[in-house]
Amino acid sequence: MGEEIKLKGCPFCGAKAVFDSDDDGWQWIECTGCSAATENRVSCADDCKPLLAKKWNSRVSGVEAKGNG
Repeated sequence: MGEEIKLKGCPFCGAKAVFDSDDDGWQWIECTGCSAATENRVSCADDCKPLLAKKWNSRVSGVEAKGNG
């Protein structure tokens, strides 16, 4: 078996994140707390879990939110 892919906690609520999929063969990562999910849903024809994990585990640091006013 392959190496286990570790996911960081949700960047919004800190809850556990898990891989999810549907019957059509698409995969994504979703938060078990607030249901935030990766925007990218990649076909299971390829091993997409490492790509999804890289996207989910990415965090922007040192950036402050800017309002519209």
